Amino acid sequence: AEGTECALGRWCQEGECVPITSVSPINGNWGDWSEFSECSLPCGGGVSRSKRQCDNPSPRNGDRYCLGERIRYKSCNTHSCPKEKDVRAEQCAAFNGKTFNIPGINSNVVWKPEYNGILEHERCRLYCTDSISGKSFMLQERVIDGTPCSSDSFDVCVNGNCLVSSNFISKF
Repeated sequence: AEGTECALGRWCQEGECVPITSVSPINGNWGDWSEFSECSLPCGGGVSRSKRQCDNPSPRNGDRYCLGERIRYKSCNTHSCPKEKDVRAEQCAAFNGKTFNIPGINSNVVWKPEYNGILEHERCRLYCTDSISGKSFMLQERVIDGTPCSSDSFDVCVNGNCLVSSNFISKF
């Protein structure tokens, strides 16, 4: 493995066992930001992301990796959705007919979004209720970026975390 000791006073560099003093360390520097991605939602405030790599140059010979943000986010499609459109409801509906082998769930299951009783640190997980039994289950670890954290909030989920809307562009 790159940078590991392969013999006394020697380390592995680019596939060779060389003296530690024979190579110069190179700090990593950030490359350019990518274009922002497509918006995650068609309305109601989606999220777009831009990334950069630590490759201008990449760190070498045991020197340091780039510091700072690798991904940045921005709000997009902030116009209101039609009243009948509920982003969380659409995400639950995508699982209609899927039982996930949960005992007692009918194969004709219709999933509805669950908004009540969700712990604060789980607001960006997709909880849905079986419309027949009324039982709620987590169907997905993360909702789509830009999904409101709750039905009564302007805060949105980004990368599985609830971000306060006033601090939207964030570092992850």
